[in-house]
Amino acid sequence: MKDSVTSYISQLIVVTSCFLFFTINTLSAQDMGKTPEPFIGEDSKSTLKISYQDISQILDLSVFDVGKSFRQKAKSVKASIGTRLKSSRNIYTALEANRFYFSVYKDQTYMDQLLTIQTSLLTVPDEIALNLFNKQEQLAYWLNLYNVTLLIEVIKISPRSSLGSFLYGESAILDKKLLNVAGIQLSLNDIQYNIVYPKFPKTLSVMYGFYQGIIGGPNIRTSAYTGALVYQQLDENAEEFINSNRGTFKGSSDYMRVSSLYQRNHMLFPNYNIDLKKHLMDFTVGEYEDYLKNAKYFKANIKDMHLANMRAGTRDYGGSSATNSAALLDSAERTGSKDPSIAGVAAVNPGQIAESMSAQTVNYGNYSPDMIRMLAKLKTNSRIREGTVSVKRDNK
Repeated sequence: MKDSVTSYISQLIVVTSCFLFFTINTLSAQDMGKTPEPFIGEDSKSTLKISYQDISQILDLSVFDVGKSFRQKAKSVKASIGTRLKSSRNIYTALEANRFYFSVYKDQTYMDQLLTIQTSLLTVPDEIALNLFNKQEQLAYWLNLYNVTLLIEVIKISPRSSLGSFLYGESAILDKKLLNVAGIQLSLNDIQYNIVYPKFPKTLSVMYGFYQGIIGGPNIRTSAYTGALVYQQLDENAEEFINSNRGTFKGSSDYMRVSSLYQRNHMLFPNYNIDLKKHLMDFTVGEYEDYLKNAKYFKANIKDMHLANMRAGTRDYGGSSATNSAALLDSAERTGSKDPSIAGVAAVNPGQIAESMSAQTVNYGNYSPDMIRMLAKLKTNSRIREGTVSVKRDNK
């Protein structure tokens, strides 16, 4: 009898261990550890709120809102007279993704503002335990802390053109223990995979809240996440991304190309092709609905690791050509211009950020003609973007 009980217990332990192993591996792309104790639980009736007005002010000044994608293909860039060099931009995604003015924050004065915000966020759990907040407030907190930290780390290495190895290489910044929250050392991947994903296993749109600093990733928003609006904000990001060349692209009659983002977050889709198709259908609009309905499987081979700054995909070097970017600005101000690609470019003013902070200005002469044209096209897209999102489900 004793041997039977012992055998039964041993079998139960094995089964339980296997179940836990499977569950963990469906939540993380890595060997995910247990969620630290201070970050477990929530108070569903809590009315406590965290203010992120400072983050919203920074983002409002520093993010260029491109607007929704029209799935346009950018023109290929030819080398200017006197040089054989040309950009390596992805022509299918170059006109997409919100841009951040990383160069302004190379000035330590402005960088210090971000560092101060990060420090303020890190002290929140020391003042009030996070489990005293409701789930939405906690989600907004983690997303804002993650994104501010990612911005700080990317600014340090900008204007590096590609972030692939920086984000996902052997010494990936996402794996480094950069933060101390409530006495726990955390990496950005810890926040995403060990804290947020386990707490929100059915809210697939959370993946679009983690900014990566690249054109091929989810957008950085022009305002901070807030507890009251966080689900809506995430759904807006999901809809924008999925209905862009960065998220989905037609393949053949039986498959569709999708972003490598879905491969990196495959743990959210246990039955990958079926679950991913359902998720994409929840947000897809227009002709791509038909492509999705016919797709039997997906190839996660869309990626654009270029830094999502204002120069991304454009020429940062000069030649002996006599073209003058200032002249392009002058011509763009003229009414009746027949070239829609440069219409409204005068409204794009990188100097506005620094002027708002300390009356600093930026010289348009630092931008190439190709850069000016791209800014104009992005601005045009932004002006006519739709401002609402309609989602076909609610699985929070």
